Amino acid sequence: MANSKIEVSLSNPALTGNLDAELYEEGGACPTTIIDFDQNWGVNIKWELNGSLTPFVCGTWHLSLFFESIGSGPEFDLCCDHTVPLDPCGDGKYSYDFKVKKGTVKKEHCGRPYKLVVALTYKTKCGKPGPMAGFVELPMIQFYDSITV
Repeated sequence: MANSKIEVSLSNPALTGNLDAELYEEGGACPTTIIDFDQNWGVNIKWELNGSLTPFVCGTWHLSLFFESIGSGPEFDLCCDHTVPLDPCGDGKYSYDFKVKKGTVKKEHCGRPYKLVVALTYKTKCGKPGPMAGFVELPMIQFYDSITV
């Protein structure tokens, strides 16, 4: 019986990616770092995979927003079922409009600045966490209450 190795031709690097995010307000004025808690707003997220392994990666992306309070105060996150399936036959580019409905942020969050971070994680086709993840820090934001102003 003859024995040999399988040749694998990969570009260097075989897999890379990047992640971008931009905050917006629906009907709001610029800049979008001071947001009425009773207003719809969101984060437009774009990311991509590049390299020769891109067409072999299957599973799902998972997106979350994390809010870290500056000083003492409530911290919170928004991470319920924001998923995007990977498309191994596509161009490796993905996007998600993370919409936050008015009333999601509570009055208790008003007046305090928050560091906002978008987190991207990956789960394999088998639903297990995989070795790809990323995050991007957005500008500091602050919520205010226009109803009682």
